Amino acid sequence: MMCLAYRAKKLEIVSENAYRSFMIKASQCGWRKSEPSRIEQESSDLFKQLVYRAIAEEEINIQRGAELLNVTYQQISEELRKFNNEE
Repeated sequence: MMCLAYRAKKLEIVSENAYRSFMIKASQCGWRKSEPSRIEQESSDLFKQLVYRAIAEEEINIQRGAELLNVTYQQISEELRKFNNEE
């Protein structure tokens, strides 16, 4: 965001005063250190899906699945129970 504001100023899309006002506001909001983002951080569920599939196909046991996903045995059991009840 800071780069876009600077570029807009250099291309004379915004005035020096508008740029300065924006930078002051950005500093007050803490955006110069950590800009806000509307884009959510991406996460992949592929590993989780593969672990659950391995459990379902009895390639690994629930305890090993819990270790791989860094969750408790109870959490895996509850997820499996929910899935089995939906079918």
